[in-house]
Amino acid sequence: MIDRAIGSDQGLKYVYVIDAQNKAAYRRVTTGALQADGLRVITEGLKSGRMGGRGCAPANPAKHAGSDGEDDHADPGQPMADKK
Repeated sequence: MIDRAIGSDQGLKYVYVIDAQNKAAYRRVTTGALQADGLRVITEGLKSGRMGGRGCAPANPAKHAGSDGEDDHADPGQPMADKK
């Protein structure tokens, strides 16, 4: 996952994911090593699914997530590629 998609609050790392109601939801994560390609490994806290925000701006949990026709998927144990 790109580092800028990972937030930090008093030392705790988090990301926003898109839940079943198509809303952004806060998820605390544990981060691993920074890979040579610049992607950060997420070791705990995520399952496969759509990711919100793409690191551009914080998600708003009160609003429905928009859809641009592309899903970003997080695969546990694998860094997430930065889609453009």
